[in-house]
This record gives sequence, structure tokens and C-alpha cells, in this order.
Amino acid sequence: AHQLADHMLALPTHSGAALHRPQHPDYHDYLYVDCMEVDGPFLCKLAAVTDNSTLFDAGAAQVLAYARLLQDDDTGLFYHQYNQSTKAVNGAFWGRGNGWALLGLLKTLMLLPTTHSDYSETRQRFEYLANALIGLQAASGGWHTVLDRPDSYEETSLPAMFGYGLLKAFK
Repeated sequence: AHQLADHMLALPTHSGAALHRPQHPDYHDYLYVDCMEVDGPFLCKLAAVTDNSTLFDAGAAQVLAYARLLQDDDTGLFYHQYNQSTKAVNGAFWGRGNGWALLGLLKTLMLLPTTHSDYSETRQRFEYLANALIGLQAASGGWHTVLDRPDSYEETSLPAMFGYGLLKAFK
């Protein structure tokens, strides 16, 4: 676990968010929302297990760096990816990507001490996303694969991701 943390902390970053594929010729400039579900929670869990508070700082910083780049200020939803070269996000609010963001923010919050300086912003971003998702739920109880496109199909994994995240948060 320490070797993985060292590897993660040594990755190149853009605005504090890790670029996970720096060696790949086509994807070296991209940040992916998927990483939110793993990076911050892993570092915070390792912090809790080892009593190393600097890992709490690193975990919270990772989640917030991704959120600041990928979360849409107007809707609260997350874009799938960010390209550091073009300084642009892709245009889709991919449902499963928002599931990764929701779960990553939630798991980080569950591990991060409430007194941590990044706790409040992390919670605000989680709540903004959660409220946006609640407002986009289809009459069937599901969500569309592109969240703001009701003409896209309903993605069957989303009720599990969002349901778990919302249940754990508001329980």
C-alpha cells in the first residue's frame, strides 16, 4: 500500500490532480473522473490505518483537484474528462462517471476527519452533486446514461451507484 501511495504521489499533476497515464502518447494529458473513486479514498484509508495525517491531506487534495476541474459550476454534475493541453472538459455528463465522483467524494468524507481543512468543501461538492442527481432521476427510478439527456438510454448500474451513495450519505 505504501508503494502504491508513493507511486500515486509521484505522478505528474495538473492543478493538483494526478495524470494517471503520463507515458501514453494519446492520453497523457487527460484527467478522468473515474479516478475520484479510488485516489482520495485510498490515500485517506491509508492515512487512517497508518495514522499518517499527510496522507489525509493528499487524499483530500486529490479529490478536490479533480472536482475543481470536472464539476460544472452551474449544474453540480461532473464531466467525464479534462484535457490539460486544451484546458477543456468533454461535453457529456456521463452517468457512471458521476457515480464515480459521488462515491469518491462520499468515501473521502467518510474517512476524512471532520476537522480537516478540506472537509467542508468536499462535503459541499458532494451535496451539490447529490442534489443534482436527485433532480435528474427518471420516473422509472433510474437515470439516463448521459444525465441531462433524457433521450439517452437508462443505465442500469446507476441506481446501484447513486442509491448506495445517497443512502450512505443521508442515513
